[in-house]
Parts: sequence; structure tokens; C-alpha cells
Amino acid sequence: MQTPLVLDSIINSNDNDELINFDSKILECQDEYKQIILKWLEKPGSEIKGKVKEMKLLYRGTRDGFEAKTFHEKCDNKGETLTIIKSTDNFIFGGYTEIDWDSTLWNGRIGEKNCSRREGKGNEFVFTLKNPHEIKPAKFNMKKSWLNHSICCDVNLGPIFGCNDIRIENNCNITNNRFTYYDFQKGEYCFEDTTGHKRLLFTGKPSFLVQEIEVFKVIR
Repeated sequence: MQTPLVLDSIINSNDNDELINFDSKILECQDEYKQIILKWLEKPGSEIKGKVKEMKLLYRGTRDGFEAKTFHEKCDNKGETLTIIKSTDNFIFGGYTEIDWDSTLWNGRIGEKNCSRREGKGNEFVFTLKNPHEIKPAKFNMKKSWLNHSICCDVNLGPIFGCNDIRIENNCNITNNRFTYYDFQKGEYCFEDTTGHKRLLFTGKPSFLVQEIEVFKVIR
């Protein structure tokens, strides 16, 4: 039996009157945030290839559990995905990747042929929608010099953007997750930080607990 779609899960696209399924519990009653995300996901070039037709929910923490293995079972090898995170402080942020999550690449030894780091295609980004600094919704692109660190795939962890720029732990609702620099001496991320707040940007703290996490497959 097909699950009926709630009204808030259906929104108009920016460019026309087409309806897009975007059933986010985190962004419930916040269509403005949904429209911003869809705008960020637009691709240059062909209009047809660039249009988002559906945001298909793959994983939701409160529905599926917060274990890393469940995230990988539901999200590995699904193509481009968007991750939305809501902290227990009610701040909202996340990341986008064009490449697959794939926990089979992890062998526990960084530097080996099958290490967990994956090179992106240049369109990966992290974003903030709601933060403690009253910064308007913004996305931050991957630095070109660090494209080979766009995401990390670790069977023991949830989604990781950059070199632990955003790192989601196993049982992330009860385990401290963190924002970590790839270069502690310089205090720099793999993603462009245009705000100056660095690891305090997303929640005002270097670590956080997850209230809710959702991963969507981007269908064009």
C-alpha cells in the first residue's frame, strides 16, 4: 500500500509549477529552506539534466535508528545525496555529494589503495540553514586543492564531509559528533569557510548531538 504524501512534503520548484516530493521532517513547514536547497542543487548546462524531480528519502534517524551500519545499508551506492542534520540545539546544517557513499572501501588504513577518502566531482558542498550566528542560509564549496577529500566512507561512522569537516558518529544521537580541521595549526577546513567562524559556524560548539538526520537521494 502506497504511503500518502503529506501536504508539506510537496512543494513547487523555483522555475515552474511542477511539484516536487521533498518529505523532510527537519524542514517541516519550512518551504523557504526547501526552495533554497533546490536552488543550490541546480546544475549548469542542460535544464532537463539540472532539474530536480524528486528528493527521495533514504534514511531518517528517528525512523530507522541512529546506527552507522543502518545509514550505510540504506544510503550506500545511491548516487548523489543530500544530508540534512538537526542538532539538539535546533541548528540545521548538512552536506551534498555527487559520489556514492560506499562503506566497502574502508579497510581501516588511511593511505592504502582502498582507503575511505573519496574524490568528488567538484560540486560537493556543506551548508548551514540555521545557526547561532544569525548567518543567512549559505553553502560552502569544496576547495579545489582538497577534492580528493570530498567525503569519507567509514563502515563504523555515519556521513563524513571533507576531512571530518562534518563527522557523524555511530549512535550520533547519544555520541558527540564533531567538526574537525584538516589542518589544526592553520585552523582550516577542506571546504571554503567564508564566515570566519570556522568549527563554531554550524552550532557554536566544536561538537554536537544529533536530534534528527535525514538523507535524500537527488533524482533528476
